[in-house]
Amino acid sequence: MKAILFALVLPFTMLFSGEPTTVTADYDQTIEENYKLPKKVDVDVEIDLGRKKKGCSGFGVCKISGSAGIKGILDGNRVIATATAENGQITSLHFHSSSMNENTLKTFFSGSQFVVGENFSATFSHKGQRFILNLKAGKYRIQKTRTGFNIGMPPTLK
Repeated sequence: MKAILFALVLPFTMLFSGEPTTVTADYDQTIEENYKLPKKVDVDVEIDLGRKKKGCSGFGVCKISGSAGIKGILDGNRVIATATAENGQITSLHFHSSSMNENTLKTFFSGSQFVVGENFSATFSHKGQRFILNLKAGKYRIQKTRTGFNIGMPPTLK
């Protein structure tokens, strides 16, 4: 009787221990889940604006880096943004106006739309986690806030 009770209770103790759990799926693929990691996170990133195919000129996102160590106004078309990720996929960007020089602010954020001239995809790491940013070419509605400008994905305007 004790053996049956132990066999029934053991799986539940493993699920609620807070330790990473390895689960084997039906199709022989191993999936590791760490219950301590948040599903939704904000990551400060540095973004170079412009089109990659045009040497980071024009409209769009040219480069993203998962380390935003510089504070203050950045040179060129660079800006600090907070990327919100859900399950590793970036779902929105908040561009901080305090990191923009006057030309970047006027060129990219003076209107009601953030224009992306070409598709942009990148994967970056931050604190041991991988994040994916996929921006489709198009126009994204800018939501102005007191600290900067928000855009969500996918494009909101044709």
